[in-house]
Amino acid sequence: FYQRQGVLESLLSSEGTVYEQDGFEQSVTKVPFVVSDLMAIFWIQIAVGVGAFAISVWVWALRPRDLATSLFALSGVSTLLFTFSAALYTTRELALPVGLFKTLAAMNCFGASLFGICVVGLFLVYPVRLKFWRPILITQAVVFMAWTGLAIARITPASYAVNFITMMEMLGILLAIIAQYFATSRLPQARAALVWLGLAVLVGAGAFI
Repeated sequence: FYQRQGVLESLLSSEGTVYEQDGFEQSVTKVPFVVSDLMAIFWIQIAVGVGAFAISVWVWALRPRDLATSLFALSGVSTLLFTFSAALYTTRELALPVGLFKTLAAMNCFGASLFGICVVGLFLVYPVRLKFWRPILITQAVVFMAWTGLAIARITPASYAVNFITMMEMLGILLAIIAQYFATSRLPQARAALVWLGLAVLVGAGAFI
């Protein structure tokens, strides 16, 4: 795939006559880039990233020393990473430089995995801190970050890369929400916060996964 992207990008960046293998020749002319050429899906992804970042940082600013708001803010930063990178390579007209493409794909993988790690951690400590939350939070962060590093280095098979990583993180989020549901059985205010935030994550991120 990357080899084909490299060939196509070199053709797109050249101007003149390109000779095909079958003997036919084709003229290539550069077309100036204008912002209006960008598709709506590009701006949607940018808006999602900026919106998530702005909301999460605003919540963090209200309680900057709280672990839950810090994790929420970090999830907003990670959303910015994976939406901006995806916006660039998913809306390409035909090809991108291979080095840039690989960098964006790695950024997307890292951002998506970091989002899952942060949200699992968030539901370990919010609305209440679950039993053994600290070792669970550290363990899942180390495991998923190591797994993500292997995926970015393309050591793991493609079927166990970012899509599978984020699916397993979503399973971890679901389990943490279930544990919070039982932990807040006698805390109606905390239960209400859990229902609101839990449904938002499960319907939003969960439906996407």
